[in-house]
Amino acid sequence: MTTCLDVLLQQNDALYRMINTALLGQEYTVVTEDPLAVTPAIAPSVDLTILNQDSLLGRLDRLAQLVDNTFNGTETPLYSYTPDVKAQLQTIIDALGDGSDLTTIISDLEAIALLLA
Repeated sequence: MTTCLDVLLQQNDALYRMINTALLGQEYTVVTEDPLAVTPAIAPSVDLTILNQDSLLGRLDRLAQLVDNTFNGTETPLYSYTPDVKAQLQTIIDALGDGSDLTTIISDLEAIALLLA
């Protein structure tokens, strides 16, 4: 009975490590195979810090930063594109009100289209 319980607990730990690696990017190392020893040990509580930007939550975080930076101009740890879409649209609106050259307005619209593509 204890052997079955040990196998069940090992499989539960393996499943936890797989999910933790996929979601947050935690990397584990097998120290020994018999008996199985893996480092780091499973913590009693989970911190939702993204450990690797290539993990599932890391990729979602990158997308959120990209959208925030591109549209709002917010400088994020990964992206710092300038000018943002809102600033370029405001430039176009101001240029239309000033009666500016259409070449400038068209080049600003092309820049926005490239950011959104």
